[in-house]
Amino acid sequence: PGDKVSVVDIYGQHIGSGIARLTSREMLETRKGLAVEITHSMYTLPRLRETKAYEKGLFYSQSLPAILTSKILDPQPGETIIDMNAAPGGKVTHIAQLISDDGQIIAIDNSKPKIERMRRTIERLEIRSIKVLHGDSCKLRELLPSVEADKILIDPPCSALGVRPKLYELCRVETIDALARYQRKFIKAAVKALRPGGILTYSTCTFTREENEINIKYA
Repeated sequence: PGDKVSVVDIYGQHIGSGIARLTSREMLETRKGLAVEITHSMYTLPRLRETKAYEKGLFYSQSLPAILTSKILDPQPGETIIDMNAAPGGKVTHIAQLISDDGQIIAIDNSKPKIERMRRTIERLEIRSIKVLHGDSCKLRELLPSVEADKILIDPPCSALGVRPKLYELCRVETIDALARYQRKFIKAAVKALRPGGILTYSTCTFTREENEINIKYA
């Protein structure tokens, strides 16, 4: 403890440095607690979520492609809209803002921790039009047996190859194939809950053909 140390990724690339707060043995054996207090990081951004403006709900940080997804969905006031993979809440709260909080938005996710995070975001942004639902949206008709949606957004689990910055990638071809098959379950479920003439928007944060163009052809 007290030594200045270098922090590296699994390939030995330097990503930062700091002061050790545990011995090397404690780091390996306990695997909890503060191991290194980082004093310098190679990859640092301002912490926008620690600002007063963020606490007041004046903004939500989001990437341009994510913003465009909600725009392409083209939500309108008074519509019934389902977000099948809503947590942590960026797109679904943007949709609520695009319709001026006037409509019925159903936000579904199968992860309770992510749902709690989404609830906090909805509360921080003071949105009233979103109903949060915990469940597997691959079984959408069981969750919402009588709802006919005007618009549905699918932003399914994917290989996330488009997420940047990234130091390395460990995704395997087999994983991509499995994800593509899983994503089709969301598409199949969405069609049954969409009103005739309704709009389905499909979005991923990856660029494999299996998870994008081929799945759109399937749809």
